[in-house]
Amino acid sequence: MMGTPISILGMATAQASADGALADEMLCPERRAPSVGAINVQSRMVTHALRQCLSNHARPGATEIGLCLGTAHGVNATVRRTLNTVRDQGFLHVPASLYATGLPNSTTGVVAGLEQLLGPNLTFLGYLSGLESLIMACRLIRWGQAASMIAGGFDTPSPDMASPDMASPAPAQTRRATLSGAGLVLLSKANGSDDGAPKIVGWASDEKPEAASESQLVDSALAHAGRDRADLIDTIALAPDAQTPDYLAATFPIRLINFIRKTQAPGLHAFTAQKAGEKAICVLVDIDKPESDTRQGLQA
Repeated sequence: MMGTPISILGMATAQASADGALADEMLCPERRAPSVGAINVQSRMVTHALRQCLSNHARPGATEIGLCLGTAHGVNATVRRTLNTVRDQGFLHVPASLYATGLPNSTTGVVAGLEQLLGPNLTFLGYLSGLESLIMACRLIRWGQAASMIAGGFDTPSPDMASPDMASPAPAQTRRATLSGAGLVLLSKANGSDDGAPKIVGWASDEKPEAASESQLVDSALAHAGRDRADLIDTIALAPDAQTPDYLAATFPIRLINFIRKTQAPGLHAFTAQKAGEKAICVLVDIDKPESDTRQGLQA
């Protein structure tokens, strides 16, 4: 069933360098939050990306904007540090901030608290959760639960955490690097003032992707949007190649954002992503002409 298009009003990415380091300009300057004390690099990275999304737009009221994020590894590094401290030094040596930031949804909570966002606050888990968070954010806006949403994916894996799609016994030198990254977008219900903004117009997902082809998934998304094949410019698989670093749950949002920024082909595009044997997702984005003034605010 066709619904209101959702405009992408801002975009931001953060990607660690090949050695795994995150540049200072990808992190917010705050190192402490009133509610939890010391905040980790992961929360600082997501906070900075969120601010970049909002930088060219009037900020909605705190109760009208929400945060919906996806992560594959969550805060496993914090959990590991906690367990190692308990094992080596005992419970009394575990900093209080580790308790507050040791749950999978803690990053979303810390960032929302730091930025005083009082709208919906959700965390999705899994390799495709970055795209799933975009879909849920669009639904929340359509349902009238928020005026705007920040949505996307993030991860800060430890060096020994392999990419979930590279779990085979392949030689280490053939595996993609798994790096820290974030990809976030600012979403809001489309209106006359954002005619040049890219718009999410539909989506579809399949819990058993082996039972349906990519073509069927795209057709389902088109039906959801009230569009047909004649409207479609192309279908883009967001999966990275073997030479491209893996940013886990941030991978697909980052690749989606980079395509929107660089495309010279205005029109309706179908973006697909799949985790072998688990799930497949298609998101339809209607991209306006690249010379549109509105698109210039999306280069953050």
